[in-house]
Amino acid sequence: MGKLSHRFIFPNLSFIDLSHNNFSGPIPLSFTDVDHLSLKGNFFSGPIPSNISDLMPKLQYLDLSENLLSGTIPLSIMKLNDLQGIYLRSNQLSGELPHYWNESQRLMVVDIAYNNLSGKIPSSMGFLRFLYVLVLSNNNLHGEIPSSLQNCSFVSIDLGGNHLSGNLPLSMRTYTSIIRLRSNLFSGIIPRQWCNLQYLHILDLAQNNIFGGIPDCLGNLTTLVDVQEVEASGANSLKGNLETFADVWD
Repeated sequence: MGKLSHRFIFPNLSFIDLSHNNFSGPIPLSFTDVDHLSLKGNFFSGPIPSNISDLMPKLQYLDLSENLLSGTIPLSIMKLNDLQGIYLRSNQLSGELPHYWNESQRLMVVDIAYNNLSGKIPSSMGFLRFLYVLVLSNNNLHGEIPSSLQNCSFVSIDLGGNHLSGNLPLSMRTYTSIIRLRSNLFSGIIPRQWCNLQYLHILDLAQNNIFGGIPDCLGNLTTLVDVQEVEASGANSLKGNLETFADVWD
């Protein structure tokens, strides 16, 4: 385990991947022209630089997953209009999600799972119309899923392991393939509109407060990977037998 030397300065590099090593210390700040930066799987600690948008203005891909980063997610990330993927999972980040996402951003993937984030999911995330993967699982988020998120282009949404509540969202993109909302406080019924999700592959609603019947039309979704993947267990009070769909999913 060791820190990057101050002499490790390559200002003209655009692609840097130092993932899965034993680097420690603060995030290096000497990569001014980088557009792809992966520091995943190290021991970097301390905060994400508050002025990261000034230090690395060309960033398109940022992966700081599986480190020891702490503090809050800096608002300056909102200024990185070329950023397409941000991966911050498995750190020690705290505070709330930034509130000022905007339609000029090109973000397609946001993964901030396994941190200590609190507060609500900002409605401004609905401005991210190109966003097709959102992973905020295993944090301490609460409140309802903002209706504005129906403007996103979700292929996969994972909000499991939080304290989210309210009804399940009625609207999802027809090409959504993964919905994982397990281990929350959602209530109400499973929307029949979800029967129109013809590419749905995994539906995980376990350990919520959902009640009512399981829509029969879910049996028409032939892309569901396995009856065991459509979790209706835990604290839910659902009626119906998923085994009746087993022949479809075999």
